[in-house]
Amino acid sequence: MSGNGTGLKRVARQVALAGRVIAGRIYNWLPTEPYLKGAYPTYEAAMASQRKGRLAGYDHPELMTAEHVELMSVILSWDYAILFWLDRLLPRVDRLIDAGGHVGTKYRAFRHVLDIPPNFEWIVLEIPSAVEQGRLLARRDGLNSLQFETEASATPPADLLLASGLLQYYPDAFSKLLRQLPKLPSHLLVNKVALRDARPVFTMQRIGPARVPYQIRNRQAFLADVLSLGYEIVHEWDIPQLAHTIPTHPELGASHSAGFYFRRTGAPAPGARFRESAGPIRVD
Repeated sequence: MSGNGTGLKRVARQVALAGRVIAGRIYNWLPTEPYLKGAYPTYEAAMASQRKGRLAGYDHPELMTAEHVELMSVILSWDYAILFWLDRLLPRVDRLIDAGGHVGTKYRAFRHVLDIPPNFEWIVLEIPSAVEQGRLLARRDGLNSLQFETEASATPPADLLLASGLLQYYPDAFSKLLRQLPKLPSHLLVNKVALRDARPVFTMQRIGPARVPYQIRNRQAFLADVLSLGYEIVHEWDIPQLAHTIPTHPELGASHSAGFYFRRTGAPAPGARFRESAGPIRVD
């Protein structure tokens, strides 16, 4: 009887999952679209899925409005690990590359709590529409430390790179971006990386009036890619608030979101306030 009971439970779970899958596929075509929609093997396939007449991708002025910038220029709970390390790293560097930094929203939020010297260079590496708007807003607000570039190769050498919320939207391996820089930074602060233990998948995220390809990376492949450049993990933290299940494809399971501090082997430790641990720190 116990064997039959176990089998019935397994069948019930399979039937329930099949029901959720069918409901998810129907949800894909309802007028009220979910926050995440669809599952695709590549960035190009995700972009091609967008209906005609709808904005696809992130490079649109409509996503750079003053209201959107104001909403993003705040400190959120998942920023505190980044702030912890920036507080220790900034005294050791004279510039930072903020890859995927929108119009400088992290600088705008963090400058109120970090001791950033007046001559410090905070260089945002972004798409053209964000750079154009960012430069206008920085001039308007007198933020002289805030600079912008559209090409990684055009940035000056920097020992610190921040990528907070970039990797969901960057279609390639992180190492591709890092290799385009004039030099590999000694320190990488990477936040809000969407990960899963199975094959990577792209879905379409709703951001304002647009749908944007959102990549959920394979965890092991992502780590192997970064470590292959000579980095080691100093600190990893989980961000459970940003775990997602794609409503139209529930069978893929939930992603998880994580942040990392990577340091190149041989690079100096962040400072006297930091005591080296026996191994990577993990905060769940």
